[in-house]
Amino acid sequence: MKYNRLLQTGGGLLVAGFIILFFVNRKATNIAGFISPLLLVSGWIFIALGLWKKDE
Repeated sequence: MKYNRLLQTGGGLLVAGFIILFFVNRKATNIAGFISPLLLVSGWIFIALGLWKKDE
């Protein structure tokens, strides 16, 4: 199966988001607590767009 760039980018963002999530403190007051949710949400958006877009 041929994966397009949106799915690959979304998967990479999810992996990076979960790795950075490991460094979040309990109250999420550090920079990882700000960046990790952004990466996770944007990863899911990229995956949804990749599944929605037709392969050319």
